[in-house]
Amino acid sequence: MDCIGAKLRKASRLITRWMNDEIIPCGISYTQLNLLVELTNLSGDTLTESGWKLGMDRSTLTRNLLVLRNQGIITISREAGSDRRVKNKFALTEKGHGIVSDGVKRWEKANNKLLESVGKCEMLRADLDWFSEQMREFI
Repeated sequence: MDCIGAKLRKASRLITRWMNDEIIPCGISYTQLNLLVELTNLSGDTLTESGWKLGMDRSTLTRNLLVLRNQGIITISREAGSDRRVKNKFALTEKGHGIVSDGVKRWEKANNKLLESVGKCEMLRADLDWFSEQMREFI
């Protein structure tokens, strides 16, 4: 079967497994680190908006955020926006800042190691960015 979804998921699982081995010593997974870094750009969005931008559904995002909150890595506060929608504010705790700082350093080292091994893959990166945008429009 020549399924692009299966091929993308397989590649993603392999990269995630390898990156987890490099990132886990800081106290969170590669997936959690990605989420924390992305959330710094999304503070103030609703959960639905944040989930859309991250390619996650609201329930998956909520589940992941609650784990991070329960670990003392983030705080979540809610406020009514001018459009009457409830907006969520995500903030790193002091513990969270330390973990993200360590995690980003570990990620940079691991990412450089990966790029040295498989090459820069500039065309692949551009294609994946394009593909993600096409999928957002499609769905």
